[in-house]
Amino acid sequence: PSREALLETNAADAYLNGAERRRWQEMLDRAHDIVEVDRQHRRRDGTVVWLRDTARAVRDENGAVEYYEGALQDVTERISAEEAVRRSEARFRSLIENASDGVFILSADGLVTYQSPAVERILGYESVLGMSPFDLVHPDDLPEVTKSFEEVMTPGGHGKSVEFRCRHANGTYRMLHVQGSNLLDDPAVAGIVVNMIDSTVHRSLEEQLHHSQRLEAVGRLAGGIAHDFNNLLTAIRGYTDLLGDRLSDDARAHADVVEIRRAVERAARLTRQLLAFSRRQVVRPCATDLGRVIGELQEMLRRLIREEIPLDTCIAGDAWVFADPGQIEQVVVNLVVNARDSEPRTGITIAVDLVDIPDDDPTATGVAPGPNVRLTIADDGSGIDPEILPHIFEPFFTTKDVGQGTGLGLATVYGIVQDAGGQILVESSPETGTTMRVYLPRIEPSDADQAQTHARVPGHIEQGTELVLLVEDEPAVRSLAERVLMRQGYHVLAAASGVEALELVNSTHGQIDLLVTDVVMPEMGGVELAKHLLALRPDLRVLFISGYAADTVPTTDDTGRQLYFLEKPFSPARFAQYVRHVLDADQVSVYG
Repeated sequence: PSREALLETNAADAYLNGAERRRWQEMLDRAHDIVEVDRQHRRRDGTVVWLRDTARAVRDENGAVEYYEGALQDVTERISAEEAVRRSEARFRSLIENASDGVFILSADGLVTYQSPAVERILGYESVLGMSPFDLVHPDDLPEVTKSFEEVMTPGGHGKSVEFRCRHANGTYRMLHVQGSNLLDDPAVAGIVVNMIDSTVHRSLEEQLHHSQRLEAVGRLAGGIAHDFNNLLTAIRGYTDLLGDRLSDDARAHADVVEIRRAVERAARLTRQLLAFSRRQVVRPCATDLGRVIGELQEMLRRLIREEIPLDTCIAGDAWVFADPGQIEQVVVNLVVNARDSEPRTGITIAVDLVDIPDDDPTATGVAPGPNVRLTIADDGSGIDPEILPHIFEPFFTTKDVGQGTGLGLATVYGIVQDAGGQILVESSPETGTTMRVYLPRIEPSDADQAQTHARVPGHIEQGTELVLLVEDEPAVRSLAERVLMRQGYHVLAAASGVEALELVNSTHGQIDLLVTDVVMPEMGGVELAKHLLALRPDLRVLFISGYAADTVPTTDDTGRQLYFLEKPFSPARFAQYVRHVLDADQVSVYG
């Protein structure tokens, strides 16, 4: 507007609203000196600008205001820039204060000058201001953290990412992933900016994954070793029995043969532990009376623990569970041997009772609520140190001297109990000894009466004249099995692989009555071979032999006819019994 028009304008009309005009007027009336204020004005074209208004009231000799004088400066650009900075700071503050990552700033001497709220969430300290974070670092990790800080201290330096343990306010340690940047020369920061991520859960999951992968690799190795070892034991046991038959009149030689058999049985038990650990053991769950299993084991258990250690038993009736009887025997034997090795002062107690577990029983963590059978094996021996107790079920963990233990016993027990749907709980201390409690879901006696248990083969061995196709890739086992079959009167075709067996079948004009085949073989396994031959000859009987798990073997063919399985290692007599029984059986499940 023109100068004349401006002189005719009331300055108060330029304010945006009446409240602002009133505040400006009150400020001037109170002022005895110059007043400066940034305020918004509306231009003639309606746009709004920021002006710095510098003014004062001119008064007469009585103090009354005669008029106001002042100057206006357009500060819109500066105010806009300052507002942008404030918005940026607010956004940054909001991001930092709501971030899950922790941020703190260190001074040049390593003291905390700022901490974000996430630091408290991660470490539990309400404030670490003025503290040295190095005081919280685990002593074993301090050298690496110190070295990283020294790298950051170089001008413009960025420390490498470092992961270390940091003490939480509750005394535990959290795993932190940390990286620092040197902004000491930046006046807005003037410090070392440290960003930290709580990687405790991530590292724990990573360790669990690695542990699982290691166990899987060890399991595969154990299963492979056990498979080969079972072949060797089958040959050793078989030829030992054949030798024993010829030396029956020589008492001294016969005693030597008996010792070899005992050694084979001990080795077979170790192999079963390896297979159980690798989940390749032959498992035949059925209705099992736990009390009866222990009753049948008592004589052997007394020999295991030596005569000078008393063995007391208290067995409840109708203690029926659905589990493999052989695996239950392993559980009992392993726990009793561990109790024996603790050198009990007054003896070992074995008890079986029936319990009902409430839903919220704090003393039975992990046990399925409802009716359970509880097996308790207790001793008052040396007990287990508290720091060792969490590790006793880990594979290959043992406190015994070299050569005295494999570290598989309790790992095997734990795996068997878990697979049976149960739980094992331990109470132990060096002063009181150890109590192991195994809980297994109980089944009703009526269910047990209806359940099928594994069939028994007859003790008498009938001779035979049938044609048997024997397929086994291990030469010693193949030679032994062929010799046993021929001694029983059978005609035998022997092959070292599935491919060789098919060639024999194609060149044989006689009717093959029975296929006896190993399960795991190169080129063509026993299961695939059986499928080929059953397609050609549906009336063929099949007996699988292996030290691997039966769940890799079909129990019936495509017509629903029964297939059979015999576990290695086996004796010549047992092998001959099963061959005869399979040839004579009428659709009865046989697992040896």
